[in-house]
Amino acid sequence: MRFIYHLIRPDALGAPSGGMDSLRRRPCGRDAWTAWLGTVWAIAQTFTFITFTRLFFRSGSNLDPATANKVAWDTARNMVAQIGTPWDLSVIPDVVAGYWKVFALFLAGMVIHLLPARWKRRYRIGFASLPLPVMAVVTALAVLLLYQFVTADTQPFIYFQF
Repeated sequence: MRFIYHLIRPDALGAPSGGMDSLRRRPCGRDAWTAWLGTVWAIAQTFTFITFTRLFFRSGSNLDPATANKVAWDTARNMVAQIGTPWDLSVIPDVVAGYWKVFALFLAGMVIHLLPARWKRRYRIGFASLPLPVMAVVTALAVLLLYQFVTADTQPFIYFQF
C-alpha cells in the first residue's frame, strides 16, 4: 500500500527515492534573500499576466453579442490606457465603503492564508472534534454567509466583475 501511495506522491517523505522533503533545506543568508525575491517576482508576474488577460476576457461578457466585440475591445483599450495615467486616489474611501463586505472577505482570506500551518491544523482538528450537530450549524452558517456574497448586486465597475 505504501508503494501505491508513493506512486501518487513521489515527493512524500519516506518515498523510495528519499522524497523531496528529506532533501529540501531552507536557504540561508544571501540565498534566502534571492529565493524570497524570486518568489515575489514570480507572484507579481503571474498576477499581472492573469489580470491583464482577464481584462480582455471579461470586458464584453455582459454585452449584446452583436456589438460585444467592438464595445469590449474599446472598453479594454480604454482601461489599458488609463493604467498609465495618474490615479484618482480620492475615490478609494468611497470604493472601500461601498464594497466593505468584499474587502472584509478578502482580508479574512488573506489572514487565514498567512496563518502558520500549525494554527490551521489546530482549528481544523478543533472543528473535527465538535459534535456533529454543532458542525452542521457552523457549516450552515458558513454557507449562508457565502451566499450573501454570491447574491450581492452586480458591480458597476468592470474591475469588480471578476
